Amino acid sequence: MTNNEPTGAKTLSPPPEVVDVHCRIGPGRPGEDRPAETVLQEMDASGVRQAWICPMDPFAAVRNAQGNSMIAQRVQAHAGRFIGCAMANPWYGNDALAEL
Repeated sequence: MTNNEPTGAKTLSPPPEVVDVHCRIGPGRPGEDRPAETVLQEMDASGVRQAWICPMDPFAAVRNAQGNSMIAQRVQAHAGRFIGCAMANPWYGNDALAEL
């Protein structure tokens, strides 16, 4: 053999791009907060390239418009790192549809 590689050696491919498809962000229950800067630091430390973000509990269940607005602001501020997920509570019927 003219090649110094052991028989059956495989070439390592680069690690896959990691995308977190469910990431909660922003204020939550009393004493609970996940600022964008903290989430970005955690993503960088874990090798996560991009995250789909949605608001924490109070904005996911009830205050959808406020949560969706906050998510849109975070996506705009960190374009390429965050993808926003809108929330609409089906209990609000047509108002929920209008929010989307």
